[in-house]
Formats: sequence, structure tokens, C-alpha cells
Amino acid sequence: RVGSTMRVNVNLGWLVFVAGAPDVGPRTSEKVALAKRVAGDIACGVCQVVVGGIYSDLRSGDEVSDSFDVNKVCAMRSLARTMKGGQWAVVDNGSRHVLRQSAAPVFYEEINESDLVFHWQSMAVREACYKIMRRELDIVEAAEEMKSNEEEDGRRICKKVKICSKSSVGALQLNSEL
Repeated sequence: RVGSTMRVNVNLGWLVFVAGAPDVGPRTSEKVALAKRVAGDIACGVCQVVVGGIYSDLRSGDEVSDSFDVNKVCAMRSLARTMKGGQWAVVDNGSRHVLRQSAAPVFYEEINESDLVFHWQSMAVREACYKIMRRELDIVEAAEEMKSNEEEDGRRICKKVKICSKSSVGALQLNSEL
């Protein structure tokens, strides 16, 4: 198939190779440090994606506080599905990293605990999520205040609780903005 991405795992006993999965390899201290640094860059974008998704679910009448279970929200499997579903890629724009919608399929490792198969972008997204959810009470309060706003998409909530600031404008880049 031309232009498609296929994921193939080959296990050679001590080595696991994942074809079609960029930046997957052994866990190193450099990759872990990079992921933690990039988490700060993309926290605003991750907030907008994660909180925006939760906020849209709240319109069905759920209680806000019930939707912000950090262990569910920041679980790598859930985050990977969210990021893949929206085609959100961690991209280096020269001066910092941003989340950008990609026309091509994106990859996130759903487990990402192995020392042999490690994806630093997945760790960056998870670390950013945990950073955001430290502000859980502020986010819940802001979401309750804005619950009746049909136009809300998570951006104002993330700005209100100061996860997103003027310096993080453009941290989330939609395909229509490219």
C-alpha cells in the first residue's frame, strides 16, 4: 500500500524493533531529559486537547469532578488514543516544541514502560498531562463556571488556570492554521 504506515514488531529475543514508529528505541537518560523538558513546552497544548475533550463530555450532564480522575486522564493508553485520534504530533518548530495536527498518521506508544521500546514524545505528553492535573481543583472550578458555555473548547479553561499564558500562544496548531 503506497503512502500508508504499517506497524511491525519484530522480537529478536533481546531486541525489539518497531517499524513505522519514529523515534522509538532504547530508553536513555538523554531521551528522558528531553521528554521532561518538552513536557513544559507542550503543557498548554496538551491541556487544551485533554481538558477540551473532557469538557465536551460534560455537556451530557456529568459532574465535572467525576471526569478529572488523574489516573484515567493521564493513563498512557488513554492519552495515546486521544493524541492519535486528533492526529496531534509533538513537533520541534525551531525554538520550542508544539502540538500540531498532522495530516499523516501519528504514533504514540500505549505502554511506554520498556527500556528497549521507548518513545520520548509519549513520555512528554504523559508528563505534560501530570503537570496539568496538578492544577486539578483549579481546572474543575473553572470548568464548573464555564459549563453552560456551548462554545467552550478547553482553551479558556487552560488560560484561566494559567497553564496557558501569552507566551504559549500557538502551542496548539490546527491544520487550518498551518
